[in-house]
Amino acid sequence: MAKIGNSEKVDMFKLQVSEHVTLELLAANHAEAQAAIVAENRAFIGAWLPWAWQSTELDHARQFIAMMRKLLASGSDVGVAIMYEGALAGGLGLHIREAYDACAEIGYWLAENQNGKGIMTQSAKALTDYGFGALGLNRIFIRAAAENQPSQNVAKRLGFQYEMTARKGGFLSNDANEDRPIDMQFYAMLKEDWHLPKTIPEFAYSIGDDLELRLMMHHHDEIFYEVVNTDRSHLRETQAWVDDIQSTQDARYWIEISLEKYVDEKGFSAGIWHKGWLVGVLRYDIDRRAKSVNLSYWSVADTDPEVIVRAVRAAADYAFSEDDLARVEIACPPYETQRHIPETLGFTLEGIKRQTHRIHGHFVDSLVYAMLADDWRHSGDET
Repeated sequence: MAKIGNSEKVDMFKLQVSEHVTLELLAANHAEAQAAIVAENRAFIGAWLPWAWQSTELDHARQFIAMMRKLLASGSDVGVAIMYEGALAGGLGLHIREAYDACAEIGYWLAENQNGKGIMTQSAKALTDYGFGALGLNRIFIRAAAENQPSQNVAKRLGFQYEMTARKGGFLSNDANEDRPIDMQFYAMLKEDWHLPKTIPEFAYSIGDDLELRLMMHHHDEIFYEVVNTDRSHLRETQAWVDDIQSTQDARYWIEISLEKYVDEKGFSAGIWHKGWLVGVLRYDIDRRAKSVNLSYWSVADTDPEVIVRAVRAAADYAFSEDDLARVEIACPPYETQRHIPETLGFTLEGIKRQTHRIHGHFVDSLVYAMLADDWRHSGDET
């Protein structure tokens, strides 16, 4: 279970804001810390956000997080935990209000003792960079109660332009669930007026300066299709699914299925990005009851095998150190390019499953390699 100070399980994918601040996609391990912070700050948060008066149980936090993760899979919301020096400090959301019009709203909250450190301004800027740069949004707005000067100041510091005051356009509540209508001020930023950084932030796991794993998201559909289509003849040699991806829409559907697995905390698919280019994908499929994960991977032609070795090593490290799993398995076709990875990493060949894949109209075997947690740690100690 998550603690106020820290979470037992650290999510692999983060958006780095600064040395002290990171954004993590909301997950079940944030629920206990969020419930505790809201309980300690209910009057402070509830002064401007009515939901704080209703979120009184741990289950309420769990239900909210589960809802936000489902919305992430649908592409309509990006809900994140604001982490300050590894501890949960608040929450932030990029809510897609009009998908066709590429318009979204940023909403946020912060524990009272975390105010005055610049955390929210930095976090909202990073999410704005992400919205315009990664998601391709055209308009992002922030709304705040006309009486809520601190929230308005975040928008002003970011350069969002005041547009209007919606008279009685919102409401506040209290501990007696008594609502009263209030005026709401709207501030907005257009993509054409925003100065994007050279490097667009993504939810990623860094493996050195030149390599990272990025969670496969909806906005990767075009590049995913382009990579598959360009390298189709090479990928056909080892990947039976490749001809199922015949359009960007097919790529987006594949990503949606992968995200559903991620939001259910059953694994993920991560793009392998080397020197700013998508060169492959790593899949991480978990069996929680067996404390086991199956890793699979592919890469485009001419990718240095060491790049994939590093990516798989990072995934195995995460499985054993953060996911507390007992076994990592790799089942791959008996081709040198596939075998090289587990053999280089010292995995044990446990056996052969006969004729498990149909490739080019004929069936091929799978080689089953595995690594156990104790052996991985021992190997690391020796290294």
